[in-house]
Amino acid sequence: MPGDGGALRVSQDVSVSRLVADQAIHLQYTPKSNRHGVYVFMLDGEARVDDITLARRDSRGAWGDSPITIQTDGEGADLLIIETIQ
Repeated sequence: MPGDGGALRVSQDVSVSRLVADQAIHLQYTPKSNRHGVYVFMLDGEARVDDITLARRDSRGAWGDSPITIQTDGEGADLLIIETIQ
């Protein structure tokens, strides 16, 4: 689409985030509301999402408004985080 800065238009309540880490990171991702689901896709590397270890091409889904804990080590991690209404 001309003039959109390369963004992809999605006609839905959705947020897409990417986390690329080359050092150890510990963060909490909080969904917008209890009506949203969050999907974490491991593009490369390894990370722990809540208490589950994800490796390359693994994913994890969570629903509700509880924060999701994401931990990476210093080996590098590339995650795609998609939040959408259930």
